[in-house]
Amino acid sequence: MGIMSHNSISESNHAAATFSLKTGGTIRIDHSCAEGQTQMNKDFNRGHMAMVTGKVSTPGTVDLVQGTYHHLCEELKESLVEAARKNVKQTRKWFDDAMKNQREKRQRVEEIAMERKLDAAMENFIVAIYFWEQYDSPRCWKTVEKATSIYRKLNTPTAKLRAVKEQILI
Repeated sequence: MGIMSHNSISESNHAAATFSLKTGGTIRIDHSCAEGQTQMNKDFNRGHMAMVTGKVSTPGTVDLVQGTYHHLCEELKESLVEAARKNVKQTRKWFDDAMKNQREKRQRVEEIAMERKLDAAMENFIVAIYFWEQYDSPRCWKTVEKATSIYRKLNTPTAKLRAVKEQILI
């Protein structure tokens, strides 16, 4: 209906690129982004939508809004197309290198996150092994009688609290 369904013009570009990717099948992402951007900027508009409104128009009142490309002189149009043809391999290589660089950086970030998780898991594992070994040591109060006798030998409330916390951890 000619009204945007959101507040952000940048979202329109993303939606146009996504639509192009979904409908284009094997289209490259850089091509779909370019297609979406030219559609949003109306660079190649020919003004045909002004003719199809569904309303009866008065002759001579149709306002044909053409895109920027159609306002260029023929020599500039030809040079623009020729420059695009000439630079296509270099531009494609630049884009592919940028995508490769982005993938490598994302992979490195994921590796760093995995290393941090592994380090945390190793620390937790070391603590768990320590307490597992403590369970088989004389420090563990396995029976009520042993717990009661050792607890009564402790003099201060702080020592009693510390000993109970240790037993809970074990």
